[in-house]
Amino acid sequence: MGYRRSHEARIIFLYAFAKGHKADISAREEAVLGLVAEAFIETTDQQIEELLAAGSIWEVQHHD
Repeated sequence: MGYRRSHEARIIFLYAFAKGHKADISAREEAVLGLVAEAFIETTDQQIEELLAAGSIWEVQHHD
């Protein structure tokens, strides 16, 4: 599950799993992830940098 603001280049992946390990997310998991996505809507670039520095989130680089 991912999240991206329509006018931003940043994509936030909230949850990923191998289909061989899990068939799908539950309704409860989807609801919780929706709350997390809503929180990221209000997250500033500075807050993202702080989360990255703290190791709370990880950045995945895209290289062409």
